[in-house]
Amino acid sequence: MKRTAKQELVALYFRYRQLVGAIRETPGFEGLSPDHEELLDVVCEHWHAGKPLTVRQVMNFEHLASTVTIHRRLKTLRAMELIDLETSQSDSRKREIVPTKRALDLFSAKAKAMQTASR
Repeated sequence: MKRTAKQELVALYFRYRQLVGAIRETPGFEGLSPDHEELLDVVCEHWHAGKPLTVRQVMNFEHLASTVTIHRRLKTLRAMELIDLETSQSDSRKREIVPTKRALDLFSAKAKAMQTASR
């Protein structure tokens, strides 16, 4: 039976999820929950756009979690070596959150999973 366009898209999505699931199971990413990934995505998206967020700014993102939970997740992301804190060039009192090489490798692996799933 021939698949419809919608069925193909659904199949593509689940192939992608399966590949990303394999990435999450690689050593060192065991503690990376979907909530941690969401925070990492938000932080790195701002960094990628040339507008890195400070810790204080992220703590105000109530739509993600409470300030205590966000702080705990940031600590976990740092412990997993996915983010680092750098002194802001515009204000030495501020610490900006930047992705590490490991985080960029994770995003690269996810992008490759998209390419692989679409083949």
